[in-house]
Amino acid sequence: MPEPALVRSLTTLVGDTASFYLQAHAAHWNVEAPNFAELHKFFGKLYEDVHEALDPLAEYLRTHAAEAPCSLKSMIEASTIPAEFDGHETPTGGYLGTDLLTHLSRLNQAYFKQLNSTYSAATSAGDLGLANFLQERMTAHRRWMWQLRSFTERG
Repeated sequence: MPEPALVRSLTTLVGDTASFYLQAHAAHWNVEAPNFAELHKFFGKLYEDVHEALDPLAEYLRTHAAEAPCSLKSMIEASTIPAEFDGHETPTGGYLGTDLLTHLSRLNQAYFKQLNSTYSAATSAGDLGLANFLQERMTAHRRWMWQLRSFTERG
């Protein structure tokens, strides 16, 4: 019998992961800054890391006899992290690195909260494998918090 609280939290996390991945990938495509090469590479590492978590999270849903979101629409509906980006477009159609860093930092903080919430639900449901996976993801996103903050603090 699936644990309803865990399934709800994990479904939200799958949606949040898909949204975060797409927004980090868009930052990689659209960044414009004096340190373009560095930010382009950094955003690439971020989106690749987030993307790697998506498949295992959806498969954990399946192990709990629940359907993983099966369309972009259902993933968006499941997500709780902001999908809107309020940065200023440059004359050449990109976005300033500082705006993208601030946006991704906010997303990462919201994402971390959902990771933590899902971790609590997993431990309550006794799914230690999922809990361990989520601990690893929380460690990774603490590191992303530090790195995103380091870019914005240095100017």
